[in-house]
Amino acid sequence: MLADLRFALRVVCRTPGLTLVALACLAVAIGLTTGAFTVVHGAFGTPLPVDWADRPVVLREYDPVGRFEVPGTASRLTRLLERGSSFESFGAWYTRNVTLATGPGSSAAGDLVRAAYVSPNALSIVGLAPVRGRLPSEDDVWPSARRPSCS
Repeated sequence: MLADLRFALRVVCRTPGLTLVALACLAVAIGLTTGAFTVVHGAFGTPLPVDWADRPVVLREYDPVGRFEVPGTASRLTRLLERGSSFESFGAWYTRNVTLATGPGSSAAGDLVRAAYVSPNALSIVGLAPVRGRLPSEDDVWPSARRPSCS
């Protein structure tokens, strides 16, 4: 092994330019890798700033083959609530693209935005409080809810 080290040292001393370029590339690569891991750890490696950051669980339902996620429904959530005795609370949400219109009678086409439909308790589970107004209640969400008048 000592002979191999002597041979490597002789080769490095014969080509100092190549050695410097190789060392510079190695230093840049180590620096970039360290920077990338620092950014990723800062964004995803730190826990949520709440007391319960170790407890959330996401449940998803897939088709029998496991390729596509099955969209949730109110009846599926009700079944989970009835069977899920080991969970402290449940919240449900799904997202989709919707058109945000500027107002009634406007001729503008509207903007396509990503909207989230959430169960009444989903926001309170994660500790979010409204800045103004109130969170959705059970009466606002489930099929037997009264519709507010638009007048």
